[in-house]
This record gives sequence, C-alpha cells and structure tokens, in this order.
Amino acid sequence: MVIFPNFITKWLLFLYIWWYIYNGYQVKFVNMTNKIKIIFPTLLGSVVEYYDFGIYAVFVPIISSLFFPQSSQFIQILCTFIVFAFGFLMRPLGGFVFGFIGDRFGRKIALNISIMGMAVSTLSLGALPTYDQIGIYSTIILVIIRVVQGLCIGGEGAGAAIFMLEHLSNKSLSFIGSMIMAASMFGTLFANLVGLSIEHWFGLDHFTWRYGFFLGATLGLFGAVIRAVCGEETPIFDELRNNNRILKTPFITLMREKWKTVMLAVGIACIATSTAYMIRGYLNTYFIQILRYDVRDAFCFTSFSLIALIILLPIFALISNFIGHVRFFTVIAIALIFLIFPIFHLISNKAQDVYSVYLGLSILSALAAAISAPAYPYIINAFPPEFRYSGVAVGWNIGNALFGGTTPVVSAVLVEEFGVEAPAYYLVSTAIIFLIISQIMQRYSYERLRKLIVAKKLLKI
Repeated sequence: MVIFPNFITKWLLFLYIWWYIYNGYQVKFVNMTNKIKIIFPTLLGSVVEYYDFGIYAVFVPIISSLFFPQSSQFIQILCTFIVFAFGFLMRPLGGFVFGFIGDRFGRKIALNISIMGMAVSTLSLGALPTYDQIGIYSTIILVIIRVVQGLCIGGEGAGAAIFMLEHLSNKSLSFIGSMIMAASMFGTLFANLVGLSIEHWFGLDHFTWRYGFFLGATLGLFGAVIRAVCGEETPIFDELRNNNRILKTPFITLMREKWKTVMLAVGIACIATSTAYMIRGYLNTYFIQILRYDVRDAFCFTSFSLIALIILLPIFALISNFIGHVRFFTVIAIALIFLIFPIFHLISNKAQDVYSVYLGLSILSALAAAISAPAYPYIINAFPPEFRYSGVAVGWNIGNALFGGTTPVVSAVLVEEFGVEAPAYYLVSTAIIFLIISQIMQRYSYERLRKLIVAKKLLKI
C-alpha cells in the first residue's frame, strides 16, 4: 500500500490558505449574501458536472470488461477510451448550443439546463444494462449517453467561468478563473475518492461501480435545484438586454469578427486540457493496467496529483498576473517540452519507487496548474460580451475535444507501440502546437497594430 506523503499535502495546503487570505479581500461583492449566492451554486455545479463526467474514467477497467467483453484487454480499454473521447468530440457542439443559449437568453439559463442534462444522463449510465444482458444495444446506449454528457459539459466550464467573472470585481480575474478550474479538478478528485471508497468498502464487481453514478445523479439534481433558486443573471448580460444589444446569431458574428481569437482559444485549450486530462483521464488506468500497481495505489497517486493541482492553481494565477499571461503560457510550454520525459521516467521507474513517482507527479501537477490557472480569464477577456459565451465555449471545447478528450486513447496506443514513457510524446506535440498557434497570433496582432499606426499617419497627412 502506498503511503500518502502527508508532509507534502500539508505544505501545499499552507500555501493555498496563505494565497486565499492574501487575495480574498480583492474579490468584492455588494454584500455577503450575494457573494454566497454567486460562488456556491456556480462552484457546486462545476464540481458535480465534472464529477459526473469524470467518474466514467475512474471505472474504465470495470466498464471495459462489462460493455466490451468479446475483446482482448487492450482492445477493451481502447474501446472504452474511444467512447470517452467520443463524449469529448461532442463538446464543441455543446459549446455551440449552450453558447447560443447563453448569449441569446442568459448565462444562468444555459448553466441550469447543462447541469440538469448531466444529472439525467449520469443516472441513465448508472442504470444501463451490460453487454451480457442486452448485447450490442448496451454499447450503443453507452455511446448515446456519453454524447449527451459531452453536450452538457460543453456548456459548463466556460459558462461557469463567464458567470463568475461577469459578477465579480475585475481585480482578481486570474484568481476567480483558477477557482473555476479548481472546482472542475475537485470534481475529478471527488470521483477518484468515491472510486477508492467503493473499492474499499464494497469491492469492484459487475454492480458496485454503479454506486458512483447514482451518487453523481443525486448530487446533480441537488445542484440543479440550488442553481435554479440561487443567484441572479450577470449584470453584464442584463445591461446587454436592457440596451437591446442581444445578438440573434452570436455564432455567425463571432466567426465573422473574432475567428482568429477562437483559434487562440483552441491553442490554449490544446496544451491546458491535454496536460490536465493526462492526470484526470489516463493516469488511473496507466498505473493499474500498464505499471501494475493495485487499485488503491493508483487511486492514491491520482488523488495526490489532483490535490496538488488544485492547491497550486491560485498560486500560479498570482504568478501569471505578475509575468503576463502570454509570456507565462510560453515559458510553461517550453518547460513542459524539456521536463515531460524526465517526469515519465520518474513515474514509470522499474523499481516502483513511490517517492520517485510522487516527485514526477508533483512536477506534472505543477505544470498542469501553471497552464490552466490563467486560461479562462485570458480567453474570456479576449471576447466582447455580446458573443462571449459562444466564443469561449466553442474555442475552448474544440481544443478540448481534439486534444484533451483524445489524451487517454492516444496515450494508450503510444504505450502499446513505444513503451511506458511514450505519453510524453503526446504532451510535447500539444505544447509545440500551442507555441505555433501563439506565434502566428502574435504576428497577426503585430501586423494589425502596424497597419493601424500607418493608417493614423496617413490620416494626419
């Protein structure tokens, strides 16, 4: 049994508390009641939705054997991860749908529909008969449920971040954005802890894995009720509505005026989500199936990574504010390229030295936190409020679908073909893609600025 390094956790917790106390005063509300009405439902909803979406990854080994029983273990895992990725491929469509709802009818309405849809689909997955009971229909229904979950989660992350950022003071945007990221990570962590608890108290068999989904559905319905009765529409959207600035076709306006900014959002999501979902979506299976740790050890490793990531998010939000978001993204991307192979060498050491594993996971979590912390504030501020929901949701979810959701399946294939350290190649690729997109966007911005300066000089003449 792996010993969880309490001294590391306590040190990280101390830093988190210090950061919260140091920066908490900057998040200003009209009063404490309004503060609770905005923060609690938003963060609770994000935790629940990401729990519901992530609990699937926790139980991949058992789900693969129940819904793809006619194949080898590798094919079972691969097919289950493909279904996982298929849910992600629906996220851009979900971003389009909920972006339209959020920009046309209100941020709150979009978030309420999203969490309700996630709760119902999670309950359906928990009650789904296996392949032995209804044959291929179980696999088809599994895919449909993951499609619905992908649509719903496509409106959650971006919508929750916009909802909070438009309600709160603009003095702590990175901190607020890191809170949303931390809530989504905590949802995944909670899923891991639930999986560990189920394994410990009941064991994993053909039925006990369903407890995690039933719990998620219950929490989802509770979160939907809380969101419905608490909180108000954002003042920015109310201003748009009062001034008749609501767009009938926000997506068309977005692609006509800000399609290059959408590409930048895709690039940021590319590196941020691939790194995060290496931890959230793949590590658990990696430790169990590839490195041959027992289930409890794998849960401990993954939970440690998520705890470190959650605690480090606000700290890196502070650092990114000082350095500047663009420069900070670039530095971390380059650091990822140079550090990711040593990280996987530590994690996959043949002696199964747990301290080396924890060291590697600590560095990986730090990189994931550094990339994720400033992502939402930077992207949200890049879009005007008239089509902000559509811009953030579509851009972020395209990158999430192409690179985040495919992280587990690509990593599984790479490990099968090239060895246990091969997932590092994927993260290096996403970092390079981000750097290329970032450089293209910076050149475009410089060229646009140069043309504006030239135009002003000509007007003066």
